[in-house]
Amino acid sequence: MTGISPKIPKVALVTGAVHRLSRGIVLTQVQQGFDLAIYFNNSEDEAEEILTEARGPGRRALLLRAGLVDEAQVQRLIRQATEQLRPGVLIDNVSRFGGARWYDVTPPRGTPTWTLPSAVSLC
Repeated sequence: MTGISPKIPKVALVTGAVHRLSRGIVLTQVQQGFDLAIYFNNSEDEAEEILTEARGPGRRALLLRAGLVDEAQVQRLIRQATEQLRPGVLIDNVSRFGGARWYDVTPPRGTPTWTLPSAVSLC
């Protein structure tokens, strides 16, 4: 990672960090010397695996479980990350898959996929 100000702490809060692209982002951040607060909701086993990988030599990492549709849980997640690691960077890669194909505007239940933003992004 280049271009980040030295004034910004090399600590990232990463949402959606245990699957697909986010897993690679986490590992790249570790290689770049970042400490990580890793959010997960349901994938506890995968989260534990990525935590082990994120705790490289001299690196701090912690797992934070929350349901991002619950404001109180989001506030707790941010508070815990701030108290324990003080993130300077947010990598918001959480997503919700409702079974829609990429060319569909609405999934089967009729909720437009674009109306499901990450609650963290809205904080």
